[in-house]
Amino acid sequence: MDFMESLNIILEQVGEILTDVSSKVAKGSEEFVKITKIKYNIRKIEDEIEYSLIKLGNIYYRQVKEEISEDKEELNRIVNVLDDFYLELEMLKNDLDIMNKNYYDYGYENDIGEGDTIAGRDEISPELSSVVPIGESKKYVKCPECGHENSYELAVCTECGTFL
Repeated sequence: MDFMESLNIILEQVGEILTDVSSKVAKGSEEFVKITKIKYNIRKIEDEIEYSLIKLGNIYYRQVKEEISEDKEELNRIVNVLDDFYLELEMLKNDLDIMNKNYYDYGYENDIGEGDTIAGRDEISPELSSVVPIGESKKYVKCPECGHENSYELAVCTECGTFL
């Protein structure tokens, strides 16, 4: 085998490696875009939940303060909307967990900084002593008013409406 044949074989191997690498990069980019979209939708739903809880709290406050019960239908409507939001949020988080697992299984974990997660979920700061880990990935914060365990992502207690 002469020099040109050897060079040709090497160039073919380099071409195959480059094709494989570019395919992996493209696949990783697709996965990252999907994960980013899911994270955006999660944040959007969380904002809607927070807004709905504030509306619910305002109606409840008016009812207690003014001793009225005419907003019962509005309360029920908001509670139903919240139930839908919580269900959708749970499904999105499950999708995100699956996407994260696929991302790591595909070998892109080296692209993530130390201590980061692809979902961008940071650990709760240690100053929040009321945060109680339950299970592997769920974290809860106890309401200072009633003691109810709420998801750490919520701003308002789902039991009594106190800001967390």
